This record gives sequence, structure tokens and C-alpha cells, in this order.
Amino acid sequence: MEGKIDRMLKSNAQIAPGHRNFSEPNEHRRADPRSRLVLRTGRITTANEISLCLVVNISNSGAMIRTYLPIDVGDEVKVELADHISLSGEVIWRDGDKAGLRFFEKVDCMFLLFELSRQSKLPNNRSLRIECDSRVLISSEGSMASAHLRNVSLRGGRIETAKVLRVGQLLEICKGGVSIPAAVRWVRDSLVGIQFLHAITVEKLRALSAR
Repeated sequence: MEGKIDRMLKSNAQIAPGHRNFSEPNEHRRADPRSRLVLRTGRITTANEISLCLVVNISNSGAMIRTYLPIDVGDEVKVELADHISLSGEVIWRDGDKAGLRFFEKVDCMFLLFELSRQSKLPNNRSLRIECDSRVLISSEGSMASAHLRNVSLRGGRIETAKVLRVGQLLEICKGGVSIPAAVRWVRDSLVGIQFLHAITVEKLRALSAR
């Protein structure tokens, strides 16, 4: 399925006459004429780190993202928008937490957005997660216990702890001044699936997942 979608994204690309090339120096910070506002969470992979980012807009040839990772002009990155949809490119400008990417291969952004919308309606669709091994504290019913955060998304994650928890139990995941209210969704021995009561920001996710 992943290969089929990838081929369609590339083969369906149609670049309109006068389409600006992201590599032109004076156009680096100007939106592509066909760019589409997305505001969607993506999973970004660099040479040294994996984290989540915000994809602000996207076109056939590139995208603008917001990320707190230390990426520089010329770096190669991969941005996953769903489990089977990823785009690779080069950083062509950076301004604070914003960065412009130029894809290595042009895509059909309209088909891409259609496919993302279709996948979001599937019953087994879930938020993008990042794997981690972060020590956290869990607070519940007047007691504290240590745990390891094994993976995390903006909506929940998986922890490993010796503390006995039950499905539906309310707790807080704490680390470095960040405290996230959550509820237990499932328990399998020492592994526990949690759902945040409110979606968290990328900044808080990064704080929770840091070693």
C-alpha cells in the first residue's frame, strides 16, 4: 500500500505554467502559488533525531514546517504525514522555529491531501507517534511512582511501570515542570496505554520524550 501511494503521489504531479522553483534565492520565503494550508502534525526525521513537527503548508515541490529540532539549511529530512505517507527533502531556509523544505521529487499535493483525509476516517487510524525511552513520574490517587515513557503522540502514549494501574484510572504524567492529565486506556502486565485528556503541544511532547 505504501509503495502504491508513493508512486501515485509522484506520477500525479502536475506543475502549473510559471510554477516557482523553491531554489530561486528571492523566492525562498514566498509561498508557492499552489501551496495549500495544512496545519497538520508530522513526524520529522533528521540525521540525529526524530520528533514531531507542524506542517503549515504544502505544495507540489515543497513545504513549510515548524520544528524545534536544530536543523540548518542544506540538511536532509524526512517528514511523515501518516504511517504510509512520507516526503523527503532539503532544508532551503530557516527562520526561528520555521523552515522551508524542497522535496527531492515533486508530488501531487491535492492527491496527497485527499489520501490523508481518507485515511483519517479509517477506524484504525491513530496519531503519529515517536519512540522514546524517557523517565517520567506518574501521579494518581495521592501517590507517585516512576515510569518509562516508551512512545508518545500528541494524544497519548505507552508507559512501562511497576505501579498497578487499572483501565479508566486518572493520572498525571510529570517531567521537568510539565504535567499532563491522562487516563488509562489499557493495561498489559507492566505496559500501560494512556490517553491525554487534552491534546498536547509539540513543545510539551518534546519535553516529555527527552532523555
